[in-house]
Amino acid sequence: MHDTMLPHRRSVALLLGLLAWAAPVTAAGAEDPHARFAPPAARSAHVVTPEAAARLALEGRSVLWVYFADKGETGARDFADAVRRAGDRVAGPARSRRARETGGRFVPDYYDVPVLARYVDGVRSTGAAVRHVSRWLNAVSVEADQATVARIAALPYVQSVAAVGRSRRVEPVGPIVPLPTQEAPPSPFERGPRDGGPSGARGNLAPTSLGPPAGYGSSLAQLNGINAKAAQDSGYTAAGVVVAMLDTGFNKAHTATVQLKRIAEYDFVFGDSETAIRRRTSPPSGTMGPAPGRCWGATRRTT
Repeated sequence: MHDTMLPHRRSVALLLGLLAWAAPVTAAGAEDPHARFAPPAARSAHVVTPEAAARLALEGRSVLWVYFADKGETGARDFADAVRRAGDRVAGPARSRRARETGGRFVPDYYDVPVLARYVDGVRSTGAAVRHVSRWLNAVSVEADQATVARIAALPYVQSVAAVGRSRRVEPVGPIVPLPTQEAPPSPFERGPRDGGPSGARGNLAPTSLGPPAGYGSSLAQLNGINAKAAQDSGYTAAGVVVAMLDTGFNKAHTATVQLKRIAEYDFVFGDSETAIRRRTSPPSGTMGPAPGRCWGATRRTT
């Protein structure tokens, strides 16, 4: 019995191995959900979303997203062919970047497939003004009135029509106060020759004229990456420069941040002027003050 089942087991094992090799996987080993064909979802009875309908009723003409049900594929074979052709058009740098995220092998997916041109033309033929085509969303943004949207919703390949999101203007925080300015100190390039140097020599060319910081600590790699260490070793600082920092919160008690001069602050999540850490985060490493031997900001002495 064992001898007669062995070839069958080998065949099954071989088949499973081939299937595992063929299925696109991510670096974590999970299959990419956008790499296989799935029939489009059934259309809603109300293709135009309530929010889009309300905006049209209020404005008469509005900007909307028109989502398509598919990209022209009718089955698994059409899907695979479309993904393969789209993957062939992905540029080399993008292929290399994405390969690093999928275990070293570039894996094209449904997002690479362009929106079907005849779908876009069909929407345009209703009288809508097409603003943008998104293959990522498989949709087009349009400007249209109620009658035009009704014609769009009647197209069989339109999945839904939704309102385009809008940003909300945020009022300035606190009173606007002119920031006093003063002349910056001369840079090493402007200090002239060092003591005993030849006429016309620049001060920053002397390797020992300005000693480097005591220690960069864990900041060394990132500072070298943008060549900031060379500038700091030459005597440059960011004194007099105002920097706006956007983050999820700041540890104001950190050695690297207590040295910063704060002009104003605002928390856009909680709607107050307290930006102290309310969740785990790191100090603003780009502008943090020096903590010799531990960290050193690229633009130290900023405001």
